[in-house]
Amino acid sequence: MTVTTPYRLDLNGREVVVCGGSSAAIGPIAELRDAGALVTVIAESTVPTIDDLADRGLLHLESREFDASDLDRAWFVVAATGEADVDEAIVAAAETHRILHSRVCTASVDRLVTTGSVTLVGGGPGDPGLVTVAGRDAIENADVIITDRLAPVAALRWARDDAEIIDVAKIPGGRSTSQDEINRLLIEHAKSGKRVVRFKGGDNFVFGRGGEEL
Repeated sequence: MTVTTPYRLDLNGREVVVCGGSSAAIGPIAELRDAGALVTVIAESTVPTIDDLADRGLLHLESREFDASDLDRAWFVVAATGEADVDEAIVAAAETHRILHSRVCTASVDRLVTTGSVTLVGGGPGDPGLVTVAGRDAIENADVIITDRLAPVAALRWARDDAEIIDVAKIPGGRSTSQDEINRLLIEHAKSGKRVVRFKGGDNFVFGRGGEEL
């Protein structure tokens, strides 16, 4: 069976490179993995969810700067560093190699919002296709998405280009964000007038700290 990404490319079993280890890279990584691609992430620093995927052998992580030679075996590259000049250099290198590429836009847009909100969105059984219509609508319209590794993170690709994605994963035996810090982030961003989504796996109120966050 041919597995395709939203880019309509068959990447099953093929090597792809994601440049950047911020929360903005989580969605593209998840989609590429779901498509069967062999994902290599190149980044000097990474958020906990990406570390966790690497520790479990679900992607290959190289903690360093991007080099054009990284594309020698790649079929596809995603520029997601969040630094305009670096992403432009990655795209230029991909074009020189005649490799198809995508760029994750992290540009911000000023908005006049007077009242903030927090929406708790459960990811359901794990397939992004099973997220509720209301959940998808909340993600698509969020200014800030606070997520963790248990959510179906491929759904983060529904977010606006200018949405801020914050990884608050709790890695067993590894990096972890306290519940107090998660609650603080929810309140801080909502008080600043932003539409906040707290995105996690399953049902927020079944072993999900939903009551505490509410």
